[in-house]
Amino acid sequence: MSNWKTKLIGELVMFKKGKIAEQSEIHREGYLPLINTNAVSGKEIIWANPNGVITCSEEDILMLWDGERSGLVAIGLNGVVGSTFSKLSILSEIHNLYLYYFLKDKFKWIQNQRTGTGVPHVPKDLHKILKISYPKSIYQIKIAKILNTIDAVIEKTEQSIAKYQAIKKGMMQDLFTRGIDLNTGKLRPSFEEAPELYKESELGMIPKEWEIENLHQVCDVRVSNVDKKIYPNKTIVRLCNYMDAYNNDFITNGLNFSEGSANTNELSRFSLKKEDVIITKDSETPDDIAIPSVVYENLNNVVCGYHLAILRPNIEKISGIFLMYYLKLSNVQRYFFKIASGSTRYGLTIGGIQSTWISYPFTKEQKEITKRLIRIDNLIKKEQKILAKHQKIKKGLMQDLLTGKVEVRV
Repeated sequence: MSNWKTKLIGELVMFKKGKIAEQSEIHREGYLPLINTNAVSGKEIIWANPNGVITCSEEDILMLWDGERSGLVAIGLNGVVGSTFSKLSILSEIHNLYLYYFLKDKFKWIQNQRTGTGVPHVPKDLHKILKISYPKSIYQIKIAKILNTIDAVIEKTEQSIAKYQAIKKGMMQDLFTRGIDLNTGKLRPSFEEAPELYKESELGMIPKEWEIENLHQVCDVRVSNVDKKIYPNKTIVRLCNYMDAYNNDFITNGLNFSEGSANTNELSRFSLKKEDVIITKDSETPDDIAIPSVVYENLNNVVCGYHLAILRPNIEKISGIFLMYYLKLSNVQRYFFKIASGSTRYGLTIGGIQSTWISYPFTKEQKEITKRLIRIDNLIKKEQKILAKHQKIKKGLMQDLLTGKVEVRV
């Protein structure tokens, strides 16, 4: 690192804060996209008049200046710089991509320096307090290329995950409305194609062979009251907490359960069994209500914690895995969103859970449906593991390359 320089970023870069521009929801001649938080996150484009304001090209680096995520940087955008962003104009010695990756690596540091009592913002004197170390330009370009390559791999993996998730969403809609013809192994023809294969129900048209019942007719609903405290007169147990159920579709012995305690009655009612479905019963927001998971294997001394409900299925009618996937359907989630009560904290009543309608086929068809959904889930998990691996590699590379700890050769 002997041939590296260290300077204040203000000696090398000029910060130009964006301004409020005349806006339009439709494109007008001469107008450019407005670079705001929506544009950076790929949402709907708003157009802006470029006259008298700051514009940027794809080579320019932009920094979000105001808001909870202030300090984030972006590159590759072309348009009018919004009032919540700053454009970074390079004066000398720094390559734009090297600067981009340096600032990405400094995101947490910048967040810790933010000021403002209401809306937090990047400190106005950032150019005077942030130092940047850098090698000669040719090495900066090499470092940027290495990091850009791993970014491309990460982006490709993220695209694969998004593709599989979109496929899964379409599959779920088809599988839970049309089911599988066991004679052909294919989806049944749709209602429009073969109306004779369907019947009318409280949930609309469903396959003739399917049953429709309320949840209380196919499973036993139990709301847990076991908290996280350990009481001296109770049995020590492993506790399946809210976040265990929220973050995992499948509950297994491999999860890092916390320790809790339960009395004899609680052990009898809330000890988890294979095929149990757990849903989040209470939450600060209604869209986190009724997030389901399923106990995938026999557990060793694991009890369901509070703010959760156990749906113990009658396995002669319905499997836990089928029920878990069914509860993930968007229309079912909307139903729970609608019936969740509360103002500052939302919750489901036992009656609300029990009265939920469910349509289901015989167990053999259920197995075929869940088999396909597990297969696509495994593909998603495989890509997510690859993504985590590459993100870890990138983190290490940034720490090594942007500090000169590891020398690059041209």
